[in-house]
Amino acid sequence: MPRTAKKKKPVISSAKASKYDAHHKVIDNTYGDFADLRHQLSESKEDVAERAALLKLFSECTDSQRSWLLLEDYFSKLTLSRKDFSADDWWGSLTQLSGDTRLEELALVFMKSGRSVPNELMPYANFSRFAEVEQEEKDFQLFKGLEEWMFPPSLGHLDAPRATVKVYGRVIRDKELPGLNRLGVEIHVIRPRTGDRVKTLDDMADLTMRAAHEQELFPADDWNFVRWSSGIRNDYDTEAELIPLEGADLLKWLVQWGKSDRIELESQAKPIEFMGRIIEMEPDLEKDKSNLYFTHTVKLPGKKSCPMSDVIFFAGEPTLALIGTEVFLLRNAPAAEVLGNWASKQKAPVSKLTHRLLTNLRKIKTTNGVNWEQLCETHKATPRFVFEMAEETVRLKLLAKSQSDNSMWQWSGHEWIREKSQKRKSKKPEVLDDDRLEAAVEWLKRLDWFTPEPGLWVGDANPLFLESLHAAWPDRPEADYVGDQEFKRLFLQPKRLKPKLIVRGSGIDWLSVSAEWEEEGMKLTDRDLQQLAGASGSFVKLPDAGWVQLDQKAVVEAQEAMADLGVDGLTPIEQKIGLEQAAHLDEEGLAKFVPTEELEELRGRLDEFEGVDVTELPENICAELRPYQKDGFNFLCHLAKLKLGGILADDMGLGKTLQTLTWLSWLKANRRKNSKPKPALVICPASVLHNWRRESEKFTPDMKVLVLESGQARHNLRKFIPEHDIVVTNYSILRRDLDDLAKFAFRAVVLDEAQFIKNPGAQVTKSVKQLKADHKLALTGTPIENRMLDLWSIVDFIQPNYLGNQEHFGQTYDLKVAEKEEGAARIARRKLSAKLRPLLLRRIKKQVAKDLPDRVEQRLDCELPEEQRTLYLAELKRSREQVMKAVKQKGIAKSKMHVLAALTRLRQICCHPGLVGSDTSSGKMDTLFELVEPLLEEGHKVLIFSQFVRMLQILEKQCEDREIPTFLLTGETKNRQEIVNQFQEDESPSVFLLSLRAAGTGLNLTSASYVVIYDPWWNPAVEAQAIDRTHRIGQTATVNAYKMISPGTVEEKIWDLQQQKAKTVSDVLGDDGFAKSLTQNDLEFLFSD
Repeated sequence: MPRTAKKKKPVISSAKASKYDAHHKVIDNTYGDFADLRHQLSESKEDVAERAALLKLFSECTDSQRSWLLLEDYFSKLTLSRKDFSADDWWGSLTQLSGDTRLEELALVFMKSGRSVPNELMPYANFSRFAEVEQEEKDFQLFKGLEEWMFPPSLGHLDAPRATVKVYGRVIRDKELPGLNRLGVEIHVIRPRTGDRVKTLDDMADLTMRAAHEQELFPADDWNFVRWSSGIRNDYDTEAELIPLEGADLLKWLVQWGKSDRIELESQAKPIEFMGRIIEMEPDLEKDKSNLYFTHTVKLPGKKSCPMSDVIFFAGEPTLALIGTEVFLLRNAPAAEVLGNWASKQKAPVSKLTHRLLTNLRKIKTTNGVNWEQLCETHKATPRFVFEMAEETVRLKLLAKSQSDNSMWQWSGHEWIREKSQKRKSKKPEVLDDDRLEAAVEWLKRLDWFTPEPGLWVGDANPLFLESLHAAWPDRPEADYVGDQEFKRLFLQPKRLKPKLIVRGSGIDWLSVSAEWEEEGMKLTDRDLQQLAGASGSFVKLPDAGWVQLDQKAVVEAQEAMADLGVDGLTPIEQKIGLEQAAHLDEEGLAKFVPTEELEELRGRLDEFEGVDVTELPENICAELRPYQKDGFNFLCHLAKLKLGGILADDMGLGKTLQTLTWLSWLKANRRKNSKPKPALVICPASVLHNWRRESEKFTPDMKVLVLESGQARHNLRKFIPEHDIVVTNYSILRRDLDDLAKFAFRAVVLDEAQFIKNPGAQVTKSVKQLKADHKLALTGTPIENRMLDLWSIVDFIQPNYLGNQEHFGQTYDLKVAEKEEGAARIARRKLSAKLRPLLLRRIKKQVAKDLPDRVEQRLDCELPEEQRTLYLAELKRSREQVMKAVKQKGIAKSKMHVLAALTRLRQICCHPGLVGSDTSSGKMDTLFELVEPLLEEGHKVLIFSQFVRMLQILEKQCEDREIPTFLLTGETKNRQEIVNQFQEDESPSVFLLSLRAAGTGLNLTSASYVVIYDPWWNPAVEAQAIDRTHRIGQTATVNAYKMISPGTVEEKIWDLQQQKAKTVSDVLGDDGFAKSLTQNDLEFLFSD
């Protein structure tokens, strides 16, 4: 028999040789175009030609020896040798052939060896024949495998087998787990010359690595074991002569050899069997003359059984057990330590079993016919919880009273123990068997009290502990409950104290209130009442009366009512407060007080109370203030007279600007005689900078307004500040020009959109707080945007330290509590509301709906960022040159298309540079979302109109990125009415993007009350039609419309021209009408810098 050549260490081949590396595989059993191309590109023509010449000589050579030398030379050119090809006797078949047939056979040798066919040999490669040969080889291997499986061949030996392998199994005790065992395996190799030798796993491995004839010395089964044991040797101590097996390792050996008589049990001289069968341990009883014993019987397959004494249990998992010579799997085995101890003990007197074990054994059913009722005597019993409040602890015991003999039992935490003082009537073990006891034990476990000793549970007598017991109390099980007097008052016969709010008296501008307690037969001392004044939890320990339970709902409601009046706690002492603190109380609020004559008197005074004094409006106001706006003006004047700062927090669209301008005009008119005039400083976002100027020109035309905006010009304008009545600037300029502005004395500082200073640590907040003024006012529609600290920051500007420092504010008004303590946080917010009532006025649209107009229109300025403005100015310069050139050549009338095209491109840049192919950001779009997002958060719907469909698509993408629900309607929309219906019927806040032309008429969108004209139209009438989409019959809310204008651009100039030319609708009839109405001066104005 030929011997297998020994493997040599791999040799690193050269770059040339790597093309025929031994690791190349046949690609999908064929050599496709890719393989051909790789061969052709990777070799030089000289190499291929040289090898082709050798092949030609080889194919024609008839001398066998010379042919071999030629082939060896060819192989060497490929850095290969004969041993690199398959072990088949391919050389013999090659010598029988010649010419192209010989070369075809050689190509087949390459392919069968899994090697790439060289380029020069490729023309002779027969891939069809190779596929047939390969399939024949696969079939041969399959049939050979079937032959060896069905009819195992007897291995040919030199003579008879000269060596054998014996494997012995020996049960050895586990030293770490008494009662359990391991199976020690010992391998013996027996030879005629050396005799019987014990071998290690290393020795087994050594056998497999010897000369090939070593295998011929052993029977086939023995050699299989040698190879298997060599393969698994690294899992064990390879030098040990006795291999200890347990658990999974033992199972692995048994699965492999348990059916082949391979491992012989040394103690019985019989092979160990493993059939994968399962045994179980079943509870059983044994009797002798005087005792009853508990044990287990082992159930075997086939309804047989045996005692535990017949079983040898092995350690490890899965648990295996030896009975006779067969090893079984043990189902539902206990923990190893328990199994070992129980295997050692095997049985125990029933009298020593635990109460719980006895109780549960009585309930089981087994197949061995045991009557488990005979185990013990049982009692039905009633559970009894005994509570005692001693000093600073609550003590608890769980008892049970037998219904059969009135014996008392106590739960130790593990089992029921009978009191020793009582005599037992039965010699059998006694147990309590009552479902009520199980429920009582479960409830005790859920309480999770501390156990200092068996049978006693203890908890600290504090509010938190008593709250937890109170929460568990409704789920208590059926049982007797016993407690001392104090515990009885809290839980067994609870008496909950309730507060009563009483109006003690009232005057023209004041009232006094206090709290009393319904005592429920208790005598409360002054010290007790003082403690109750600040009580917050359900349980309170009073200095003299001890622990009491409060009606928590009534306490929270009373505390909220008092906090709403600005009174801290439920004090029995009369608290005198201003009538304005109670002016907001309605009938529901007054119903929280005890009905008395004093309360009726207060109700009458509140009906007559008119609030702050009325201040006469300045004569120069060119506006008719609505009733609520007059109230706002009166409120601001009242604060000014008291030298207090204020917050006007009206809803958006209620006219905060008009109220403020009226107040500033009043301040100017009522300054002290001979006092030096001082301007008011208004700080606002850049988008409304010029809106203040326009509003002032409209409503207070005698007030001189100076606007300080970005650009170098403002530095020269600052010297004119004293000559003006109102100076308007934005937050970013204030931050940069703080030192210069701080040099001036201001009569008032007004913060518009005061939420800009919500962050106390921001630079803009610090800058604002450095300004000095006689009066301070904050305007904001959202005084709290994200957190309560936003409000503290604003208040600390208008009235420093009014709410204390940040730490005090957090501890007093902005409590961070768990959800279950939300009542405390709600009371804190009520206290804050009462504290702010003198300084803050807020009206929402619903409150003043009767005073609101049907429609409010407002211009919203949108500053261009630097990059966008640079782009705009470049386009402006180019457009101006083109338009002026066209006008000069053709005249204005014939140049209207040039004018409109240039204006449209400039307007597109103002809308979004992306409309003209630039990736610059859009200031107008940023301003839009600053407006829209708060409206959506308040639950409103918004319509946004634009004449540019591409602009609507950009906005739609932005809304998608911001997760804003969006509807879109343009001239290309097919199902117009279906989309409108969806928008109208959807109650959630959303945005509807509409083309100004497509949606200008024929639509009813009354579910929205906010409209944004993103880019102004030539004709204001078209914009009015768009606003009318929501301002129609069925609209119940005031419609707020915003026209977005980029100041200093063609948008603002078009808007200015519209105001001048729109005296009649016929003046501006769309694009054509607007262009026709333009003069030379108009064009120069539109295209000026």
